[in-house]
Amino acid sequence: MSEIDVVKVALEWGAWVLTWSWENLSSLMLALLILWVKHDVNEKTKITDKRYALKYQACMDALTVIDAQYSHFKWSVKNSCGNNEPLPEPAKQWLTPDFVRSCHSALFITCSEELLDQFSKIMFEDTGGEDMTVLLHEFRKLICVELGFENEAAYNRKYTWFSSGPFVYEDKPSQS
Repeated sequence: MSEIDVVKVALEWGAWVLTWSWENLSSLMLALLILWVKHDVNEKTKITDKRYALKYQACMDALTVIDAQYSHFKWSVKNSCGNNEPLPEPAKQWLTPDFVRSCHSALFITCSEELLDQFSKIMFEDTGGEDMTVLLHEFRKLICVELGFENEAAYNRKYTWFSSGPFVYEDKPSQS
């Protein structure tokens, strides 16, 4: 197509658009603006949904990591005399270091500093005999806030973490 042909097409197009009324042009501009805004909102919604999914997965993985750590503790309960009575040893849960590190990184990237601090307290700090079920309950409450579940979960030490039951099977990695 030569330059002259391009000019002719442009003039025809321009002449066609010039035959439109002001109302038609403003309707077209409004429709284009609405399409652009919808596209922008859809893109932002996709990003928000993806961020929420990453945050959700990081929180669920963190609970898995804490469960694995708790499965290696020796648990006891105070009897009626106030003495500690050992509970049956929990079935051990094993995780790879790369999974734990990935979980920690995901929490760091997606969640609040308060939630990350609580995770670090449970995983890495000497809690000085602080009740580990209370720490887990506080962590779960922070996850509820982080994910927008603003419910206040009732604390009952008896139901915060379980170590055994007829459905728990010990699965150890092979030692080869």
